[in-house]
Amino acid sequence: MSKIKLSHQTINILENFSKINSTMILKNGSIDITEPLHRNLTGIYECDEYELYIDGDIGIETGVFCNILKVYPDYDVELNGNVIKVSMTGNEKECINYVTPYKNHIIVAKTIGRELFEKEDTSLTKFIFDESILNNINLISKSIGADELTLESEEGRVYFEILNSKSGSTSRVNVDATSSEPFNISIGIGTLGKLVPSPYNVTVKRLTIGKDKKMDMAKFSSMEYNNSNGRLYYLLK
Repeated sequence: MSKIKLSHQTINILENFSKINSTMILKNGSIDITEPLHRNLTGIYECDEYELYIDGDIGIETGVFCNILKVYPDYDVELNGNVIKVSMTGNEKECINYVTPYKNHIIVAKTIGRELFEKEDTSLTKFIFDESILNNINLISKSIGADELTLESEEGRVYFEILNSKSGSTSRVNVDATSSEPFNISIGIGTLGKLVPSPYNVTVKRLTIGKDKKMDMAKFSSMEYNNSNGRLYYLLK
C-alpha cells in the first residue's frame, strides 16, 4: 500500500528544486530530482518514514505536483499506474486526478547519478559553503556579466572560477580548503543561487566509471536539513 504525506517543509524544498530541474522521481523513502530525458540527477531528498512509502518508482512534474498538494489543507494520495489521485481527506469526491507523463522514462533516469551518489570513491576535498561565499559569487557574477561558473583546484588551492565567456573577464572566490589533485566541475551560473538557503558541507569526489573513465562530482549536503526532518543533497558534476 503506497502512502504519500509530504510535510510543508518537504513541499517547499521540492518547489525550490523545481527551479533547477523540473521533474522528481518518488522512491520508497526518498525523492530524486532529475531530468529524465537528459539523464541528469541534480539532487536527492531523503524523507521521514511517515512521508513517503510507495511500491515502485514514479516520475512527476515537481512544480505541478506541489501545487496540487497545496489545494487541500489535508489530503490523501492514491497511486494507480501513471495516475495520481489527490483527494481531500474524508471526501474522495473532491479530488484531482493527475496523469504523469514520465512513467516510461523512470528506469532510464534512476540509474544515472543515484549509483554515483551512493558510490564511495576518492575524496579530493571538503569545505563549508556558506552565505558569504554565495554572496561573493553572486556579486562578482553580476558585476562582470558572468555566464559560466566552475569549482576548481589548481596547485592545491580550491576556488570558484567566475567567467564571462564573451569578454574573457574572470574572477575567483577562494574557499578554505586544499586538494592534492586538480579538478574542474562545471556548476552553471544560475544553480547556486537557487539552492535552498542553508550552509552546506561540500565534498568533491573522484569516481571511477567502468574500467578507466573518471568523473569528478561535488556533493552539497545541507547542514540545516541534515537531521530528523530529512536530508537534502545537491549533486553537481
